[in-house]
Amino acid sequence: MLPKSDHRHPQPDAVDGGPEAHPGGAPWVPALERTDGPLYLALAAAIESAIASGELPPGFRLPPQRWLANALGITAGTVNRGYAIARERGLVTGEVGRGTFIRDGERSIATVPPSPAPPNPALPGPVMAEPHGPVPEPMAMRPVDLSCFRSPVVGLDGLLAPVFTEAAARVARLPLHRYPPVAGYRPHREAAARWLRRFGLEVPAERVMVTTGAQHATFLALKALTNPGDAVLTEAVTYSGVKTMAELLGLRLVGVPMDGEGMDPAALERLAGETRARLLVIQPSLHNPTVQRMPPERRQRVAATARAFDLTLVEDDTAAAALAERPPAIAALAPERTIFIASPAKCISPALRVGVLAAPPDLLERIEDTAHLGDLAIPPFAGELLSVMVEDGTADRVVAAYRTVMVERYAIAEAALRGQSYSGHPAAFHLWLHLPESWTARDFAAAAREEGILVVPADNFAVGDAAPRAVRVSVNGNATADELRRSMETLAQLAGMRRRRLFTVV
Repeated sequence: MLPKSDHRHPQPDAVDGGPEAHPGGAPWVPALERTDGPLYLALAAAIESAIASGELPPGFRLPPQRWLANALGITAGTVNRGYAIARERGLVTGEVGRGTFIRDGERSIATVPPSPAPPNPALPGPVMAEPHGPVPEPMAMRPVDLSCFRSPVVGLDGLLAPVFTEAAARVARLPLHRYPPVAGYRPHREAAARWLRRFGLEVPAERVMVTTGAQHATFLALKALTNPGDAVLTEAVTYSGVKTMAELLGLRLVGVPMDGEGMDPAALERLAGETRARLLVIQPSLHNPTVQRMPPERRQRVAATARAFDLTLVEDDTAAAALAERPPAIAALAPERTIFIASPAKCISPALRVGVLAAPPDLLERIEDTAHLGDLAIPPFAGELLSVMVEDGTADRVVAAYRTVMVERYAIAEAALRGQSYSGHPAAFHLWLHLPESWTARDFAAAAREEGILVVPADNFAVGDAAPRAVRVSVNGNATADELRRSMETLAQLAGMRRRRLFTVV
C-alpha cells in the first residue's frame, strides 16, 4: 500500500527516493485545480504554469512519479501521462535512472500543443481512487475507447471492398427514374429473409423489410405503434438508444425488473396489468448491456404473457448477431405479435447501415406506412449490400472471423479480470463489470477516464433513477490485444480501490 499524505509537502517515499526541494524549500507538489478534463492534462498545465512563474527553474528534478502520485492521491499512471505530455511540449527532459528535469533554455513554440482549457469552478471535482494494491501500469497516450463497438477483424476493409463495388454496380442497374419500394426490392427482402435463418426464423420475404440499420427499424416500430404519452415496457436496464427514442417520441418507458436470466416474468405480468401498456421492447439474447441470456422456458412465459395482455413485442436481436447457438426466438413462439429486428452491424461492420425487420402482415403494413411518411423509401444500396454478402458467402466468412477473434479477446479479458464480478460471453462485443459498494457507476467511469480508458456507466442504460453499480466495457474497442489486457488489468485494479473525491491539493 502506498503511504498517504494530507499536507502539501509530504515526506519522501523511501522506495522511490526523495524528491528535490524547489527554491521554496520543500518538495514540489502542484495544486491541481478542479477541471472537467483528465488530471494528467491538469498536471502538465501545472508544470507549465510553475515554469512560467519561476517556481520550477531550469534543471530542477521533478518528484518521482510514484511519490507524487501518493502525494496527490492519484495513480502513478496519471502522473506518468502528465510528465509525458510535458515532455512533448518541450517543458521537461527524461533521463533513465535519474528522473525528469525541467529543460534549460527556450522551447520551440511551433511544436508545443495547446494547453488544456482553463478549469471550470462550477464543475465538481474529479473522482480519485485511493490505492490498495499495485499501481496500474501507465497506458498509451491516446485514450483506449472501450465504450462502443468496433469490428476487431483484421483486413475487414479488404474483405468488404468487393461487396461495396458489386453493390454499387447492381444499384446502377436498378430503375433510377422512380422511387424504390418502401420495404425494399424483392431480391433484397429475400436476402433479408435468408439472413434471418441464422437466428432460427423461417419468415417469407413478404413479411420482411430492409431498413438502414437496427436503430432505424426500432424507431419505425415505436413510431408506428405508439402515441405520445403511451407506456412502453422494457427491461429496467436497456439499450440507451431506446431511451432516447422514447424521449423523442414522448413515450413513458417503464422498466421491468430483471434477474440473472433477464426480464422477470412475474414483474412483467404485474406491470402489464398496472400500466395497460401495449408494447414491450425486449432483448432476450445477449442483452445489451447486461449480456444476460433468457432461457427457453422464460421466453415461452413472456410469449404467453404477451398474449394474455395483448402486448406487441419488439424483439431486438442486434447485440446477439454473432451468437451461434441460441434458444428459439420469441418471434418464433409468438409470430402473430412479434416484430423481430436484426442487423449485421455487430458481427460484420457497423458502417454497412443495414437492418432487417420481420413482422406479421398487419404490423408490417403500419410500419411501412410510417417509413413512407418519413423516408419515402429506403435507399436500395443497403439492400444490395446485404444481398451480395449473403449470396457470395462474404457474410459467413466475416462472421466466422469475427467469432474467432472475439474468443481470443474475451479470453484476454477473462484473464485480466480474474477475481472480479462480471457478466460476459465470447459472442458479445462487451461485458458488464459489476462494481463493489464503494463505487457508483459514474464515479468509476470518471476514474477510468483519468487512466485513459473510456467505459459506459450503468446510468446511461437505466430506466429511471436507480442505476446498478456496473459499467459496460467493450471487448473490441480501439485497442490492440496488449492494450486490451492492460486496460482490463487497470479496470480490475480500480475496482479494488477505495473511492474518494479530490477537489484541490493544498
